[in-house]
Amino acid sequence: MVRGGRFVLFLALSLCVYLVAMTFSETIGDGVENAARLAMAAAFLLVALFMRRRNAEGASWRVFYALFAAAAALYVSWRFSGVGNRVLSIPLNSAPGLAIAKLSSAVLTVAAIVLLVRAVGKPAASLYLRLGNLKLGLAVGLIGFAVLSGLALVQALGSGMNWQNLRALAPWVLVFILANGFLEEILFRGLFLGRLEPLIGRWPAYGHDARRHSRTRSGTTSTRRIT
Repeated sequence: MVRGGRFVLFLALSLCVYLVAMTFSETIGDGVENAARLAMAAAFLLVALFMRRRNAEGASWRVFYALFAAAAALYVSWRFSGVGNRVLSIPLNSAPGLAIAKLSSAVLTVAAIVLLVRAVGKPAASLYLRLGNLKLGLAVGLIGFAVLSGLALVQALGSGMNWQNLRALAPWVLVFILANGFLEEILFRGLFLGRLEPLIGRWPAYGHDARRHSRTRSGTTSTRRIT
């Protein structure tokens, strides 16, 4: 029962971060969004510091700190991810512009998360930034990439795109999906899985990640925008 309550609590709190920062960001006024992002980050940090002071060896403060890190990193990305486009003079409303913006966002977000995690004495490996089983990972990744690329190609050709357009878009689509994939692995899984597991269990932590990810990404338009 206690684990179930924790599951619901942390899912609700994490959805607050991701729904404001990602799903509904374009529909919220900048002033309201700025205030909401800063308020959430400050609240999570204060709770994390309070709980750490009470029990530095406990697991709960680490989850609240992870929520703070996610909110803070997404805020930094929101504020500065357009720098790459401005420096390179590439408009956002184009395939190269969207790819550069996504790459900038990924670099800023992941860098901020790594720095914040290291600030409390945890290595980058705590975010699963380590080699692991490289052969298995590459095999699964390449097979998955091939299958999904084939499905995307069929969908694109079926929607009326020709080979010339596909060849022109391919490099930018590749940059976009690789940057986005790496970003989401750190933001959704690396930051939370290991911190949630002691509190709710391994499989509920996986379910927490899947539910949070599916709710956050519903209604996204990245594919339509880049093509």
